[in-house]
Amino acid sequence: MDYTNPLILQESQDYLVVFKPAGIPTVPLHTASSGGGTLLELIGKDFPETIGIQGMRPWEGGVLHRLDTATSGLVLIARSQVAFDYLQKSQSDGMFEKNYLAGSFGGTVIEGFPKPAPFQRGDRLPVLISSRFRAYGPGRKAVRPLDEQSSRLLKAKGGIQLYQTLVREAGSNRNAESLFLCELRAGFRHQVRCHLAWCGFPLTGDSLYGGAEAAELHLFAFSLRFPDLESAAMVEFQVPWRPAWAESVTSGIIQ
Repeated sequence: MDYTNPLILQESQDYLVVFKPAGIPTVPLHTASSGGGTLLELIGKDFPETIGIQGMRPWEGGVLHRLDTATSGLVLIARSQVAFDYLQKSQSDGMFEKNYLAGSFGGTVIEGFPKPAPFQRGDRLPVLISSRFRAYGPGRKAVRPLDEQSSRLLKAKGGIQLYQTLVREAGSNRNAESLFLCELRAGFRHQVRCHLAWCGFPLTGDSLYGGAEAAELHLFAFSLRFPDLESAAMVEFQVPWRPAWAESVTSGIIQ
């Protein structure tokens, strides 16, 4: 199977559950032409109704949440305004669950992170990491967490919403890379990347946060859980394969 192109894993009258490969932006950055190479534009060729929805921003269509360009995994796209409004409210109410598999060889915590970290190597997991965020660095390309110990000046630079990442151990792969399962209900830009880097586990392939060099970012959004419009029951969708860097994960971690 070709994992380098978008793939629709679930199609209903209300939404699409789409696998986004690494290297493809989820949505255009603004209203200017992006050359048609974003996930939304590619899906919109066959499902034009997803383009015209008034979404998070006017140019983001029915996309309910974004993945970083370097991240692969599941994205939910609404097919109607009614569906988008329902799903977006459900997401705002904390009824969305997103699960990621992340890999790290560990590393030195780089500048700008509060101390102490929520956990460090050798600590028992699971751990719930909670923080607000602020933009950081040249061009505001990175983010840093804000906790209760952060100065008033730094807090003034960040948002007010609290974001949480539940981190569980997922063993290691054949290269002795530590693997983590990360669960989110509300997501912020670079949330998993930043939270794990804070704890001394920058993701492999993530030079922005001090991770080891690699051809791809070791972050995989493997499952989504949310309420269905028709039944209001929670439905769950998972990617039925693993990325190559996670091939030796203990059987049953992603199920």
